[in-house]
Amino acid sequence: MLKIEYVKTADLIPYANNPRKNDAAVDKVVESIREFGFKNPIIVDGNNEIIAGHTRLKAAEKLGMEEVPTIKAEDLTPEQVKAFRIADNKTHEFAEWDMDLLREELDGINLFTGFNEDEIEDLMTQYHIDFDEFDGEGDGGGSYVSSGNKVRVVIGALMFDINDDDHAIYGKTKNADADVVKAQIMDLINKGELL
Repeated sequence: MLKIEYVKTADLIPYANNPRKNDAAVDKVVESIREFGFKNPIIVDGNNEIIAGHTRLKAAEKLGMEEVPTIKAEDLTPEQVKAFRIADNKTHEFAEWDMDLLREELDGINLFTGFNEDEIEDLMTQYHIDFDEFDGEGDGGGSYVSSGNKVRVVIGALMFDINDDDHAIYGKTKNADADVVKAQIMDLINKGELL
């Protein structure tokens, strides 16, 4: 069973060889602690040397906290401690956001989430490609038209043309594969190749 023990920040020992550069994250962790309290204990060994939680310690010191919650991981071997330090920082890199669910969760939240205002604005701007008026005549009346060797796409207030020299996009749309085309265009947008 895990036991949380409050330890003075002055008694905690940062690991000298910590390979994670965390200074840029400290202010975000400070905001998180201010908003929600110190909810994620620092993990230490039997000598109070930090295994995981260097950024949290720096944030606590910046906030003037005299003690913080810790969990002692005295069951780990020295090799496991080193491996855990790395794994704790590395494993989050394998996770990805479900952008639709993230937008849904962010909607209406006015508290600290770790995202800045510009990031939230970008996330909340849902790209929508409207095929309703497509007629292939290039009349500009719809949101997705083809004219010559280009395909015009309108997303909200944005409008741009995509080269379609071989008429592959036009052909797919003409053959009612609009969902396929939309998915391809969205993929290009998400990769930053169109916007």
